[in-house]
Amino acid sequence: MLKINLFNLAARYRNTLFWGYIGILLLLAILPLNSSSNFALNNTMVIHIRLDHLLHGLVFLPYAFIARWIKGMNIPMTLISGLVVAAIMEGIQYFLTYRSFSINDMISNEIGFIAGSIILLVPPRYFS
Repeated sequence: MLKINLFNLAARYRNTLFWGYIGILLLLAILPLNSSSNFALNNTMVIHIRLDHLLHGLVFLPYAFIARWIKGMNIPMTLISGLVVAAIMEGIQYFLTYRSFSINDMISNEIGFIAGSIILLVPPRYFS
C-alpha cells in the first residue's frame, strides 16, 4: 500500500507550492474579473458581508500556513511578508485601467491574512 505523507510531499516541493500560490494571487489581482457579469460580487451579501470582501479574506487565509509551514519562514518574516503581499496585490490594481483599487479590499486582504495567522498560532491540541 502506498502511503503518502502530505507534509513530506509539501517539504519536497515547498518552493513550487509557495511561488505557485503567489502566482495565483497575482493572476487574481491582474486578470479582468467580474467586469461584465450579471452576478456581481460587490452586490452580493453573505452574512451582511459583501461577497467580494469575503473572498478577498478567504484567498489570503492560507498565506500564513503556506509561508510558515511549507516555505519555512520564521514568525516575524511570515507576518511582515504577509502584510506586504496582501497590500501589494491590491496596490497593483491601482495601476491597471481595467481594475479598481479599493482600500476596503486591501483591508479584507489584511484581515484574511491576520485571521490565518491567528489560526496558525493556536496550539494544535485545540483542533482535536
